[in-house]
Amino acid sequence: MYDFGDNEDWQTLMQNGETLMTNIVSDQLKVEEPVSFAFEQMPQALKHSEESKQKRWFHCL
Repeated sequence: MYDFGDNEDWQTLMQNGETLMTNIVSDQLKVEEPVSFAFEQMPQALKHSEESKQKRWFHCL
């Protein structure tokens, strides 16, 4: 699972992950619902991403 670093690095990674999840669950960090676009809509989605600074998912059908 984690090929780089030592046990201390792994522990730090896990603690940071737990803190992130705690912040999400307690509404201290807002996470947007993912939005997906068809691959053919990439130009429009990229323009929207540039203007809104929101990240988008692309899928190929």
